Amino acid sequence: MERTKSKRSLKNPALKSKGHADGSPRYKPGKNLVYDQAYQQAVDSSPIFNEKVRSNSIRDSGILHNLKSTLLELEGIESGDNQGKYRAPYNEWKTALIPLAKQEVAELHQRFKEWSTQQVKEGKALKPQKNWPPQLLELRLKREALLDVRRKEAHYIKNLIEQKKAEKEKSRKAKILELGPMGKFTKRPEKDGRLTEIDGQKISYAGAVPFIDEPISPYYKMTVFDYRKMAEKWKEEKGLTMEQLRKKRDEIFKQKKMEALLNDEQPPTNLSADLVVTASKLSHWIKRLGITKNDWPSWPKNAKPIDEHSLENS
Repeated sequence: MERTKSKRSLKNPALKSKGHADGSPRYKPGKNLVYDQAYQQAVDSSPIFNEKVRSNSIRDSGILHNLKSTLLELEGIESGDNQGKYRAPYNEWKTALIPLAKQEVAELHQRFKEWSTQQVKEGKALKPQKNWPPQLLELRLKREALLDVRRKEAHYIKNLIEQKKAEKEKSRKAKILELGPMGKFTKRPEKDGRLTEIDGQKISYAGAVPFIDEPISPYYKMTVFDYRKMAEKWKEEKGLTMEQLRKKRDEIFKQKKMEALLNDEQPPTNLSADLVVTASKLSHWIKRLGITKNDWPSWPKNAKPIDEHSLENS
């Protein structure tokens, strides 16, 4: 009976070699008090989770502004000679916080293995021990807690990055055909001359031929060649070319002068702000002319989707 009691008294609390990817506690609350306290302390002292900690440090004050850099400092780069590291100031490569925390936990496991073997060599045990000695166990639980909180930080930062991406995509989609099919395009900053967007719609290439690659657009898969022809024709029909708008402006201005004279008022001599015709004022003129989404042109009869074209690669 005494031998059984002695064995039980040496048993460690249930330990887990792996934590959770999201950094949530690996042990149930109350199972390992040392771990619980270390985990909470690491959360409280984290500049990612604690605004007060951020505000007390110049270095940490922008930690939630440059999210990709923060994530790199936690996880390091994914591959290559410097995998698991990040570039610190002065071009120095440092081990990222999560790989570093993993190393420190692994080092403890190696120390325990060596200690366990030594117990047999010194005649203190007949076979390698499974139970951790108190000091090593306490250190293990503290290091596991820090590793788990580092993972929790990375999980939080990744979620913030995804939220920012979603917000950016939502903002981008709101600008798709914002003014209708006007044929306004954006080019890559490189010198290859390829288009990236037209009227807020993404552009992809089939060989050398650009086409609209925006599933929510009514012109999805239309070649940019057909789209631009359609846009030019539509603008002409709706009186939205710069020449037509200036002519419309002059008519309105002339009308205002006549109305002023009829009312015995001083006629205007300068154009008012609402009569200015520039590219930046297009939305104003579209609204003024009562043009809505219902007025957008239908898919031209002779225009085929890109996947129905026979194209040569280049």
